[in-house]
Amino acid sequence: MLNLGANDASLSIEVRGYQFPDAAMGGWDSEWLQVHGSAECPQGRWRFSDPCLTTFELAHLATWLRGVPTRGHVREMEFVEPCLRFEHVERSDGDVLIVRLSQEASPPWATESQRYGDGVALEFPFSALDFETMASAVSEMCGKYPQRTRGDAGFK
Repeated sequence: MLNLGANDASLSIEVRGYQFPDAAMGGWDSEWLQVHGSAECPQGRWRFSDPCLTTFELAHLATWLRGVPTRGHVREMEFVEPCLRFEHVERSDGDVLIVRLSQEASPPWATESQRYGDGVALEFPFSALDFETMASAVSEMCGKYPQRTRGDAGFK
């Protein structure tokens, strides 16, 4: 499980299985993962469940998290489904990781522009995060739910 928490925000993300466990191997249907999450911010708490990541995207997220503390890495990690987006933002008072939750991952009180636009942003100061631990947690999920096709050609 991927856990982030700092100040007045928290987020937990867990993969609980393939969306289609019996799908024929070799196509998109065999790669979608059922993602469950819980989030909290000053406005309240909520949970979500949606097949919003593929096995390939989960593996890319682990790699991205490992690279965040280094110079020259990609600043945003987004996926085919727009439910989750990770951003590294530099600020004068310290870098932050922003996780945006939209569509099916947004809270019930989200406005239409939040739900279908940039999402609800949860901010986590780098000083409160251990990127290697987070990357390892995502890699562990990858181990439980590995890619079921060969390579990621044709997949974003």
